[in-house]
Amino acid sequence: MAPDQNLSSEELAQPEDRSHSYTEAALELSDEPPTSAKQKKRNKLFLTLAVYLEGIASISRALRRGVLNDLVDHNDSLRSPDNLDPPGSSSACGGAHECSTLEQSPCIASSPRENLLALADSVEGRAYSRLQKVEEQLTLACQYDEWASDEEVENSGSIIPQYPASVNDNFYETLYNCSDPSRMTFKFLEETYEKRFQYMEGDARVRIAVLDTGLDMDHADFALARSKMSTATDEFPRAEKGEKIQKDRIKGRMNFCGDRMDRTDVSDGDGHGTFVASVILRLAPQADLFIARVCNTDPDKHSATVTDDPADSSAQMNGIRSRPMHEPSMWNLDPDHVAKAVDWAIEQKVNIINLSLGYGIKEVSHGFEGLRDSLQRAVGRGIIVLAAAANDGNHKLVAWPAREKACAISIHSCNDYGTTGSPFSPQDYPGATSFTVLGENVMSRQTTSKGGRLQQRSGTSVAASIASAIVGLLLAYMRQTACIARKAALETDMGPNVMNELESLSGMTGLLNFIRVDDVNKHWIPSSLLWRDFDETQYSEDDHGKRAMDHAWIVIREAYQAMR
Repeated sequence: MAPDQNLSSEELAQPEDRSHSYTEAALELSDEPPTSAKQKKRNKLFLTLAVYLEGIASISRALRRGVLNDLVDHNDSLRSPDNLDPPGSSSACGGAHECSTLEQSPCIASSPRENLLALADSVEGRAYSRLQKVEEQLTLACQYDEWASDEEVENSGSIIPQYPASVNDNFYETLYNCSDPSRMTFKFLEETYEKRFQYMEGDARVRIAVLDTGLDMDHADFALARSKMSTATDEFPRAEKGEKIQKDRIKGRMNFCGDRMDRTDVSDGDGHGTFVASVILRLAPQADLFIARVCNTDPDKHSATVTDDPADSSAQMNGIRSRPMHEPSMWNLDPDHVAKAVDWAIEQKVNIINLSLGYGIKEVSHGFEGLRDSLQRAVGRGIIVLAAAANDGNHKLVAWPAREKACAISIHSCNDYGTTGSPFSPQDYPGATSFTVLGENVMSRQTTSKGGRLQQRSGTSVAASIASAIVGLLLAYMRQTACIARKAALETDMGPNVMNELESLSGMTGLLNFIRVDDVNKHWIPSSLLWRDFDETQYSEDDHGKRAMDHAWIVIREAYQAMR
């Protein structure tokens, strides 16, 4: 069939080549030296897409001129626009060969003029619609620092959970899957760090021990510096400039479960410990971690039963969907293992011990005295122990050791705004030292064996990890070289041991009590930390740093005076 001679000059006119501007932009990006591997990858992707779209525009122009009518005349099937391959690929042939895996377009030989124009419009419209989506995703990649497909972004909040929310009796029975990720707490903690800290190379780093299910040291994200909060998956994480890669911040590893030949093998078969450690690494950039594997979980020897019946009493609670998981083999948390791990943490001279675990025991009796002795020994050495409260709401008491003031600070959970306590978080235990931080809808790393992406979790285990990061930030701030003069002045006025006291369990309790907010019937720790009442608008921008530091040390001084 010859090309239709009745096509008007307007219809035969070359369509607007919208891909040209994208190609120019991509080439300009390519000419600029990339500042990071991520930017280089993004530029390369953008250029590839632009070239692809120029090819699509060429196909569209050819269709408008009817040069593909011979294919139509021979009843060759044209590829559906939904399945176009980039130009130059073996399958981008316009249907010239058989490809059973591709969706085929119907024969259009009966009315070539109208159908060719319609197909040209369809190719152009769909192609540029796709480009717009890709452009939006690239914008999101810049904004959130990570890449995700449309489907991944849409479904990122509905990942079916596979793991318990903590590593003690009731923690390992209950997991909460939430729809919308929490961002406010992470955002404001990151802003507080960026605006108020004056970290210098050589400043003393904070040492945090994480006693949990281990750590996935092979996770790709840990080969990068920490990345900021995102709701997407982590195919394109943005590594913070000038910071250590996360793997290098793991300063010690020890397996206390006695199930592996290599005692430094802390590989995480569950994911709980990886999630907790990843939160701390992200929020406390001046902290180094010491990983103790104390919970023996073998994913090959158990399967979780997940109930998701909306009629179930545990199904929907204030926007949090709870999913009970019953698996006794996951409760293998020997207190002797934990006690040995605490003693190891003391030897490593850590400043903080994170216990996203606990026991539902009514009294500390036979089998737990050793762990109590180890915890009290750690506290006596000036180590701050933070322990998760529990996840059964008011149905059960706060777990031990969180409820024992001499052993740990009890960490409860609230929503992202600090206005409402989480329904799974129990009431404060009488006599315990209790604080509340975000513990709902938090996104962190999944183990490589489980996909390696970000996933959401809720629970007081999550809250404990955020609390450990917050305490780590406070310690790091007080240890800054930039604060030497303020520390010296405080020691002159209050005594030479003032800093040692502030960095102890009792001292940090006093500081947290001083900055707490009691809006949720528990003691909420604000993400602004020492600067909640600081009004920087009263000062010139050049004066913000000095004024903010003055304010912080006034708060620290008043907190210490209130403790005495």
